[in-house]
Amino acid sequence: MDNTKKFTNKADKYVSSRPSYPAKLMDYLYKEVGFSDKSKIADIGAGTGIFTRQLLERDSDVRCLHHILLRRMMKSLMNM
Repeated sequence: MDNTKKFTNKADKYVSSRPSYPAKLMDYLYKEVGFSDKSKIADIGAGTGIFTRQLLERDSDVRCLHHILLRRMMKSLMNM
């Protein structure tokens, strides 16, 4: 099989079957670490956006950077 086509047209299935992060983790971040609805959070390597969505559900201000864009930015910086 051609590896470049291995995951073509499978993103929807992956996203729909990928579980959310445990509520205990989110509670810990908000109750113990200090995240709040006033937090400004950078989700680096956001990928499917599952974690981002869970942060937004708690009204935090979230900015996402997808890993492909991050890679392009790093490559550009290294070529300067």
